[in-house]
Amino acid sequence: MKKLLSVMILLLLCMSAPAFAMYCNKCGKQVPEDSNFCNWCGNSLVVTVQPSGDAVVLTGKDCSLADYHYVNQLEQVVNAGNYETASREARKLRPQHDRRIVEATNQYAGYSLYGRKLHDLHVKKFNALDNYLDAWRDQERSLNRASARAAMARAQYVLSGTNEAIDALLTGAGSFASIARAEEIEKRVQKNSHTHRVTSKYLVVDNHRLKTDEPLWVIEVAAGHAMVLHMGQGGSSSPVSGWVSVADLEKRSTWRYDASLYPQSPGTVVYKKLPAPPVRVVIVDDSYYRWRFGFSSGWPRYRSHRSYRPIRHRPPHFSSPHSRPPRRR
Repeated sequence: MKKLLSVMILLLLCMSAPAFAMYCNKCGKQVPEDSNFCNWCGNSLVVTVQPSGDAVVLTGKDCSLADYHYVNQLEQVVNAGNYETASREARKLRPQHDRRIVEATNQYAGYSLYGRKLHDLHVKKFNALDNYLDAWRDQERSLNRASARAAMARAQYVLSGTNEAIDALLTGAGSFASIARAEEIEKRVQKNSHTHRVTSKYLVVDNHRLKTDEPLWVIEVAAGHAMVLHMGQGGSSSPVSGWVSVADLEKRSTWRYDASLYPQSPGTVVYKKLPAPPVRVVIVDDSYYRWRFGFSSGWPRYRSHRSYRPIRHRPPHFSSPHSRPPRRR
């Protein structure tokens, strides 16, 4: 029994002995365990311990810009300005986008950081184009064109920000700095595209009152004022937009100013607040107001049209307070 147990332990040690071997992390060749130098490249004492045998390594093909040519094709058609052509092209390219999503999902784990970010940005770009087409359709067919145009403006902002992030990623050739820059732009665009609500009774934007719970979008901030775009239904075909002070906007809505989201360079054009139009004040005389008596104002007159007053309470209509009343004949 003891011999059998010793034989089993010996076999177990023999089986587990080659489980780990030493490999040089410079050339990747296997080296003896007691060696201080690599026999292949001469590298000294730089070895790594890895499982021996045929290890399964997932080596997926990294994505490239050519895999998303259909997104750029759709963008060119949208920029042409013809809704019918853009709508037909979007219906043709939608299946191709779906197939690309499925393919990237299966190979996403094998992509590098550059490939993953490139894929995510192009997916967001396609979604922004899709949202732009939906808003464009509402503008062409719906009666509420104001909110449709506002949605088009916001989708166009997201599209331009996504293109900026893609350019930053491609310019840096997929380096860590370019990936960080692309993520920074992506987060800024995502936060700036949120829709906020009016919390007070009203908010005056370009001489229009936005009521409680009306949606709005802040486009930019400059010189202590914010450009606000109304995202709800309007009385005209164009959405309401105008400059509102930052303090008033924070007081009357859910929006809060963040300096990191609205960077301003030294050459930023400062939009000055337009001067208020001249106000004409019309004073309406109160029929029950009695004039205050003075030496130069004559007898106190009651500028009233109330005919129920008795005649004895009405003052005489003299031209001056010291003139004699007319004689009765």
